[in-house]
Amino acid sequence: MVVSLPLIFLSVSYKNEKDHLSFLAHLGAQKISTYIYVNGALWDYQGARLSELVHLNASSEKQFDQTAFTLDGKVIFGGEGALSWFTAEQSADILRAGEPVGRLRVRTSILPMFIDTGLVATFAAIIALLAYVAIRYWPLRFINQTLTRIQLAQKNKSEALESLKKTKRALADRTERLLEAQKIGKIGDWSLNLADNVFFLSAVTRSMFKVTNSDEHRSWDDLSKQISERDRDLFEEAVKHAIKTCGSASLDLDVTLGDFTTVRMSVSFAAVPDKSGKPYKITGTIQDISERREAEIQLENLAYFDPLTGLANRTMFKRELADISRRLDRGENASGALFLLDLDRFKEVNDSLGHAAGDELLCKVSQQISQKFRGESFCARLGGDEFAVILRETDVDVVNTYADQLIEAISQPFMIANGKVSISTSIGVATFPSDGTNHETLITHADLALYRAKELGRGQFARFAPEMSAVAIRKMALAHDLREAVKKEDELQVWFQPQIDIHHDKIVGFEALMRWEHPEMGFISPTEFIPLAESSSLICDVGHWVLSESVRVAKRWIDEGNPPYEVAVNVSAAQIWQGSIEYEIADILRETGLPPHLLCIELTESLFVDHAEFSVRQTLGKLKALGVTLALDDFGTGYSSLGYLIQLPFDKLKIDRVFVAEAHKSERMQHILKGIIALGKGLGMVIVAEGVETPMELALLKDLDCDQIQGFLYARPAPRDVIIQTTKRAMARQRSAA
Repeated sequence: MVVSLPLIFLSVSYKNEKDHLSFLAHLGAQKISTYIYVNGALWDYQGARLSELVHLNASSEKQFDQTAFTLDGKVIFGGEGALSWFTAEQSADILRAGEPVGRLRVRTSILPMFIDTGLVATFAAIIALLAYVAIRYWPLRFINQTLTRIQLAQKNKSEALESLKKTKRALADRTERLLEAQKIGKIGDWSLNLADNVFFLSAVTRSMFKVTNSDEHRSWDDLSKQISERDRDLFEEAVKHAIKTCGSASLDLDVTLGDFTTVRMSVSFAAVPDKSGKPYKITGTIQDISERREAEIQLENLAYFDPLTGLANRTMFKRELADISRRLDRGENASGALFLLDLDRFKEVNDSLGHAAGDELLCKVSQQISQKFRGESFCARLGGDEFAVILRETDVDVVNTYADQLIEAISQPFMIANGKVSISTSIGVATFPSDGTNHETLITHADLALYRAKELGRGQFARFAPEMSAVAIRKMALAHDLREAVKKEDELQVWFQPQIDIHHDKIVGFEALMRWEHPEMGFISPTEFIPLAESSSLICDVGHWVLSESVRVAKRWIDEGNPPYEVAVNVSAAQIWQGSIEYEIADILRETGLPPHLLCIELTESLFVDHAEFSVRQTLGKLKALGVTLALDDFGTGYSSLGYLIQLPFDKLKIDRVFVAEAHKSERMQHILKGIIALGKGLGMVIVAEGVETPMELALLKDLDCDQIQGFLYARPAPRDVIIQTTKRAMARQRSAA
């Protein structure tokens, strides 16, 4: 419509215009023919006059252009109109005496026709658009919207149905899982209808009570009879109180099941009110907690009793002493004596025969202690080979007799799976309240007495005496001075002892050893101040200082032109377990610029006694990732285990001097030393022997294919400024002697 209607209008208008022009052309030609027939001069000489006679625009709004011309093309008049190029024209013959003498051409502009056609096209487009909207768009849109709403409604319905199905499935799964969880957790549910006093038991509850399905509804009296007499009144009172207050309760009961076995159950319940707020039923759960109770008992045993010997452990021992202290503070009669026992030569048995033999021996000793101290005495194993006894007796002779008898009993040979073994014990005795009323004071005094007994020799006992406190005072003074020395750092020194590659006769590294030069007492033995540092929580600060200073010295040696020497530093268990040792080492290496492989971290086997191997493995793995070397120090003297060597990333194995010192005296010890070296080398480790003092020991270690040695044979520990030259002179002397 938009196209056809304007085209039709244009076609019709153009045809009409042509017909109209044709009419005007014939009309004008006829007039001219008439005029020139009467007066031939008009055609020949008076064209302007002739034009006026036949002029067409006088009675029309349209502009017409008339041109008369002869047959040979000569214009008689016209041809001067200013028409646009959008024009239409028609012509007709001019006759004179019946013969054509020329033609009359009539032209006019058809631009208005195109304008009218444009208006018609616009009108047609509007009509077509309105028709489309009225006839097609709105009905189709309405139908489409209706269909869309229907489809959306269908989709929502389908989704709602699917969601409902999923919800039902989820509810069914959840119900199934809840029932399964109830079965696994032994948790049942129940309810009591207060109107008829009838219990409802779920299937899980019936299974727990071991009753038949016909007993789904049971009376109050039937169920209350299954509760032990001791707990029945408690349960009934709790139920009455819940009904009265519309509250809840939870309690543990002993219940007799349908098969007449008795179990411990945890019962929780709450009163359910109706719309008026008055309770009409009680709902609750019940859980079999027999296994949990058994586990709690076992945990309590683990918490307070030694799993190996069955004696009370250190925690229980301290609790008992604290109770005695409280009784003494209240003025009650709580006198007695505290025995601290330390087994002599137990370590030798443990090292030579293994941990299993050591554990068996500890059990035998525990039996002897328990048999000697009966009645009101309290026996405990404090850990390792340490025991404690609290004797409810203060008479000097009685206490001495008990001590002598105990030493004698433990000194007798014990028969274990590996054969007979003989040990002894040292005992420290402190009485209360004469030697102290505070449990910490009693332990300290008994420990001082034990220290004195060990000084007297094996198999001895000593009672606390006030003068023993002087030892404690010295320890406290040294601990205080050590703390100040750590702050000032001018009293602490790091000395070094060389490690020699015995196959290439060269220095490969140095072990860093701490020295303390007290301003008044001179050099303090490491065996005295290192335990003080460990007991006074200074070991981490001291260890950090030694580590930092040792690395700086190693880097300074390189800067001075010396070959790159490895520096070995002992790290305590406390440093490992503070959780930041790898960050400390990384910071020190970064600050000093020492290549990581020139730092060797030495660890003793005691690290694995009190801590989990997994945590040790993680820490050592982080240290290894830094690129440092790891060495297992004093191998064979502590808690040796092949598992540590195989599973942990050690690069070096350091053999304790006790094996080196005894090897040339004992063929058996030589075999042990040879086995240790072969074991370490088989695992790809560098073997370092400590405490080498004689050429004979050096020669033996060479024959056994040991890699490196350390000991007085080459140099004693010395300050950093002299140790390298001292070692080189000693090596030169050894070459000359050889």
